[in-house]
Amino acid sequence: MTKGSKEKEEKERNQQGVLVLNKAVSLLMELSKFKYEAELSELAQRTGLNKSTASRILATLERWKLVRQNPSTRRFSLGHVLIHLGNLASSQLSLPELFHFRLEKLMELTGETASLVILDKDKAVYIDQVPSKSMIRSFPEVGASVYLHCTAVGKILLSGMPRERAEKLLESASLPAFTCKTITNPQALLKQIEEIKLKGYSVDDEETELGGRCIAAPVRNSRGDVVAAVGISGPSSRVTPERIPELAKIVIEVAKEISNELSLPSFTQK
Repeated sequence: MTKGSKEKEEKERNQQGVLVLNKAVSLLMELSKFKYEAELSELAQRTGLNKSTASRILATLERWKLVRQNPSTRRFSLGHVLIHLGNLASSQLSLPELFHFRLEKLMELTGETASLVILDKDKAVYIDQVPSKSMIRSFPEVGASVYLHCTAVGKILLSGMPRERAEKLLESASLPAFTCKTITNPQALLKQIEEIKLKGYSVDDEETELGGRCIAAPVRNSRGDVVAAVGISGPSSRVTPERIPELAKIVIEVAKEISNELSLPSFTQK
């Protein structure tokens, strides 16, 4: 066998290996969409694989405990090793590390301070931030916790809760008035939260600090759950009522980009 033919054969093996890997990943991704278990025929149909190919790949994945086959029903589900891998990934990666560049983009597009916030009990906690380049700026620093009822990011986190949970939280939590515009009535807040769900974004209209406005949008995981909020904050002289729709559109778009990256990717078998 000549050197050229060896190289060609090795290249073909590599390409075949990549193709098999793509098929294996597509099966895992498709299997993750089932709430409980899936039949072989369902997985084969959804991934575009024939049943024999899907069966062979699933058998290999099962040996590595990435997939589990129920001995009674012969249906498949994700394996317990994925829990271990997921925990390892969570310990190695964090939302700030993964999406800081998205906040940089949001700040550049709007000119305002961009922040990423998560829920911690009954408060919103800032976990990452890209400050505005403007000299006029005011915002909580990373690590700061703020109230949910009067902040744009907090209202987004409330909007991601089941209504019963949000109602219980607002009824039991302290709802201090920071300005004359702060809404402290739980029922009025619940009504506003329903409106936020429809609009897809929230606004802090000088409710935390006079002279400052914030706009936020939800970050969702693969199940559609709100797991964080992305927002911008700036002086009301720049974040004017007239600019809110334009700025909100940008915030929503960046939040969707983060959500898409958080969600499991879809693989199309070619």
